Amino acid sequence: MKQHQPWEGARREDMRLLLPAHFLMLCKLTDMDPQKVLHDFISTLSMESFGKDSNAQQALENYFIHCGYGQEHYTTEDLHRIFSDLRAFGQLWPEGAKMKVIDKHSNWRSMYHKYWFKKWWKKYRRK
Repeated sequence: MKQHQPWEGARREDMRLLLPAHFLMLCKLTDMDPQKVLHDFISTLSMESFGKDSNAQQALENYFIHCGYGQEHYTTEDLHRIFSDLRAFGQLWPEGAKMKVIDKHSNWRSMYHKYWFKKWWKKYRRK
């Protein structure tokens, strides 16, 4: 069975998470579904078009970089470029287009994702 590649688009990934009690209490107090909060967080961090607004995206980009994620492989400037690229992908959706155009867009998006992922994957390591 062929293993799916990261650029092949959204995939369902079932996992079990141990959620901190403080997070669960916060969700209960604010009447928010923990799954929705996590989905919104992930969609916004990945700069998806269905994520939250650009202010939230910028805040999560800064959070990711501030926590030092990925900095063993990329500079801060590289990480900002990575997020900028992801933001651009999220803005490419052909709103109101016919199905034929959406299908073409989907194929092109897959090629963009494949190229982009491999470019960054090989940038500093994995040569």
